[in-house]
Amino acid sequence: MAVVLHAGYSVVVSGDDGSVRGTGREGVYDTDTRLLKAFAYTLAEAPPRLVGSEQLAAHRWRGWLVVPSPTRTSDIAGPALPQDVLDLRIDRAVGPGVIDHLTIANRSGAAVRTALRLEVEPDFADVQEVDGRRRQQGRLQPAAVVGERSWRYLAERGEARFERGVRVRVTDQSGAPIGPFELPVALEPHADVTFVVVVEPWADGTWRTPDPARQDSRLEGWDGRRTR
Repeated sequence: MAVVLHAGYSVVVSGDDGSVRGTGREGVYDTDTRLLKAFAYTLAEAPPRLVGSEQLAAHRWRGWLVVPSPTRTSDIAGPALPQDVLDLRIDRAVGPGVIDHLTIANRSGAAVRTALRLEVEPDFADVQEVDGRRRQQGRLQPAAVVGERSWRYLAERGEARFERGVRVRVTDQSGAPIGPFELPVALEPHADVTFVVVVEPWADGTWRTPDPARQDSRLEGWDGRRTR
């Protein structure tokens, strides 16, 4: 079952586990353009399995996922046990773009050394092209620095120009950039770590950063004005 989040001109259509893999209309959209057709996480070389989720608002979603711990063993003597897992909690907010707060927790009595990988693929299809034939074919200009990848897209036909862009940034909890998009995860027993992934759309010459608190305030104001 698809999860649809929206705020302003930004929309995210994902699977029920929060992953975007380009199936059907899945994607990260802004201003009627599918910026990303892939936006998903792999932990310990496996796609996390959904165990629970809740949609907190039209623009907010939270998911709890797990993968088998790479240290798990069939030996029940410990400290590593057969049922050991790594938890991945995704706190997602939309508008403009997307921001994911990722918390990885080690539910094992043994230390873990593994990696979180972010899978991203740009698209820039018009929303009317997603289900059908691609009509515009433009030039894609990628760029990358530590903890950041960006793509600018330009399509021209006659005097008409179509320009869009998307930037994906990864930071630690303090806001320091980290990367590339395969992040080392080193956790002592029962410890956790947090990463922040930000998707910023570019349109009309401006990068726009997610501001979910502003959307929260708008919804609170609307709730206060409703007829009771």
